[in-house]
Amino acid sequence: MHGDFSRVTFDAGQHYSSVRVQQGRAYLDAEANEQAAILVHSIRSATRDLIGQHGVPSTAPTVDGFLVEAPPAATAAADGLSIRAGVYYVDGIRCENAAPSTYFAQPDFFPDSRTEPLPTGTARYLVYLDVWERHVTHLDRALLREVALGGPDGASRTQIVWQVKVLEALQKADGTTLADADVTPVEIARIVQGRLAAARPMLRARVKPGDVSTTPCVMPPSGGYRGRENQLYRIEVHEGGDARTATVKWSRDNGSVVFPITAFTANTVTVAHLGLDRTRSIVEGDWVEVLDDVAILHGRHGALARVQAAPDSRLIELANVGGASPTADLSLARHPFLRRWDHRAGAASGAMPIIESTDPAKNWIDLEDGIQVQFQPGVPDQRYVTGDYWTIAARTATNAIEWPTDGALPAWLPPTGIEHHYAPLVMMAGATPGRRYRKVVQMTVLDQQ
Repeated sequence: MHGDFSRVTFDAGQHYSSVRVQQGRAYLDAEANEQAAILVHSIRSATRDLIGQHGVPSTAPTVDGFLVEAPPAATAAADGLSIRAGVYYVDGIRCENAAPSTYFAQPDFFPDSRTEPLPTGTARYLVYLDVWERHVTHLDRALLREVALGGPDGASRTQIVWQVKVLEALQKADGTTLADADVTPVEIARIVQGRLAAARPMLRARVKPGDVSTTPCVMPPSGGYRGRENQLYRIEVHEGGDARTATVKWSRDNGSVVFPITAFTANTVTVAHLGLDRTRSIVEGDWVEVLDDVAILHGRHGALARVQAAPDSRLIELANVGGASPTADLSLARHPFLRRWDHRAGAASGAMPIIESTDPAKNWIDLEDGIQVQFQPGVPDQRYVTGDYWTIAARTATNAIEWPTDGALPAWLPPTGIEHHYAPLVMMAGATPGRRYRKVVQMTVLDQQ
């Protein structure tokens, strides 16, 4: 979530059941957000215990929800597969298709020029459900903003996104063909992401230690966090792949500094505003990412571009990176915006290369104000996926960051998200449904033992 949060405190491993507000104390955004996370985690865990990894209760009024079928021949080319209305649960998350839909007309899919057509003839492919959560602000839904406040925005939302997708590369890790009986959510994740859960990348963070003085009465340069403000740093994977090809970017504001685009040409954009204040504006040399609904809903990164000159109006000129126009394929109907990132030095693409190391004495990547991160070399099939991210809360009161330790060293942590949940629906042979994987769970009450 790229929200303007002070920090993220929810930890399922602590088994908290609620947040308790005490009289006369400050109530922070992190605590309110943790209470919501505790409740959601509890509900979804209970639902998953009852239904399993995926399925729909037999008592549901729309028990055929997300049943995928071939459409009538007259509409097959235009709309693809049909998707019945109803509900389906994936890892305890309730997915609702409010009205009958089709593959190319899903509410949160937005097919574009890079969307692959459905296989034809008798080609074998798997239709599956991809479920994840998206952060939504008033830039995405104007009604989330209370206009009576005269400008400031308020709380944001998380939205459940479900997408019916197709998978053609049905191969096991050893290269053999994936049999119908082998289709599981774990196998889908391995094929889609190119990794298993155990092969997620690991990162650790620290503040650079101070130097040791060997001269009496001379104070050494201080270590610790040297920033003047409390920040929530975000390190996010830009280009996915292994350590040789993957890149990262970082923000001191959790990637929440964004600028809605109201008009654009090839290398210039007009934005709705230039930020809330000087620290959240755009200056010459900044890296910005050009995004819209299509990129976000397809899990793609946007084009990174450098700001050519300090803007004195809302018209911003962007430097081309890689020869392509940074505004290619944008549409004003799909909520385009710029997201500011705070790294300066980077690879040719604008993002920073990844350096993996376990040596605590070297190969740390410097962010700013003493904060450093290090990526751990992993197993052979370890892969970085676009959108993987970690957050680091930095605090001026302690000149430190909030990061767990493993003995004397910072602990290695997997990405916080984005967390995708998968469920197989049906194996297709061209337009003909084959084996179905949808589960209808019989809800029964057992006698007390």
